[in-house]
Amino acid sequence: MINYYLANRDELKKVFNKCHYDYRSLIKLKKWNEANESTKTYQCTMVGRAASKLNVFTFEQPIG
Repeated sequence: MINYYLANRDELKKVFNKCHYDYRSLIKLKKWNEANESTKTYQCTMVGRAASKLNVFTFEQPIG
């Protein structure tokens, strides 16, 4: 799955930015535990691992 995202950068951006949006929305509501749990879904974990190969290590900022 990681290789799929690395080969399909548009899909990586789309999924990563959705995970980012969900994470930041929960942080704004001060739901820190839920925010951390939201990044542990299978899809966010896989896209996060792929993004780490591109030197993006957190969901704090979207991928442009």
